[in-house]
Amino acid sequence: MAERAWAQRKPYESEKTFDISKFDKDYASFIDRIGRVELQEIQDRVAFRLPKVGLKQEGKIVLFAAEYPGFDVYYTLDGSLPTQTSSKADKATGIRVERGQKLTIAVLDKNGRRGPVSTLDIE
Repeated sequence: MAERAWAQRKPYESEKTFDISKFDKDYASFIDRIGRVELQEIQDRVAFRLPKVGLKQEGKIVLFAAEYPGFDVYYTLDGSLPTQTSSKADKATGIRVERGQKLTIAVLDKNGRRGPVSTLDIE
């Protein structure tokens, strides 16, 4: 974050030429680096907040996204808390669900520390 604060102003950051799409692309790249590189480097020394997982059901598939990337997402369909032995979610395919199941999902770091838990009752 400090590196970004002292970086040279980007051309799209001018009030006259501000471009939200370029800003969004740059910010997404920044967050990706934080999640996939920087936090991975310090996770053995710093107990930072793990990201929450957002859910969206589309028929029998639940799509999900973590607040920031770089961590594995685990889930259960019986309402129990996910652990590293639970099913690992695949962002490319989503999670197949059936009526009556209770999806419980969370990010787990390599040490088994769990982020905030999200749940969804499948109807």
